[in-house]
Amino acid sequence: MTTSFSTSTRRDVQIVIGMSRTLADDITALQRQSSSKVIETFLHYKKVRENYLGIQSLIFSIEERFPKVEESLPKGFNQWVIRAKLKALSAFTHLSHGFFSNPPLTLTHSLGAWDILSDEMTAFGVVNGYFDMMIFEAGIDDKTADALEATRIEIEQIVGMLDNLLKSSPKRLEEF
Repeated sequence: MTTSFSTSTRRDVQIVIGMSRTLADDITALQRQSSSKVIETFLHYKKVRENYLGIQSLIFSIEERFPKVEESLPKGFNQWVIRAKLKALSAFTHLSHGFFSNPPLTLTHSLGAWDILSDEMTAFGVVNGYFDMMIFEAGIDDKTADALEATRIEIEQIVGMLDNLLKSSPKRLEEF
């Protein structure tokens, strides 16, 4: 019985380490994109958002498996995952800020715009609500926390931009 548990645990550790490597690569790619490109079309934004949601799913999967293999992973692994979450959020926020600062007309004036903008506003509002807790849980030093303040400001600005865009976008169709 111990052997199968050990084999199972070793396999889970290998899976978590593999997912962590993939996570690090995905976040690095998102950060590169954030520092070098501007999103110009809604289709491109959707792809970037899907990539970010994939990163969030990977983080969730790692966090879900973590308690089972915690003893076999390096000390501070959980904080590394939270810092990875913050890095991904920071890169995605920067890309989103650029996009919503100058959104294409097809996004702001199309019939489905209300739902899209409303969903994004809700998502960024929720993130803004738990941002401080993530910084605290990650055990980030003051210098890094100060750097992340720029991300918080961008999140708040995005929520404001989305609110303004919602005021001018076509309302959701209720009836035909």
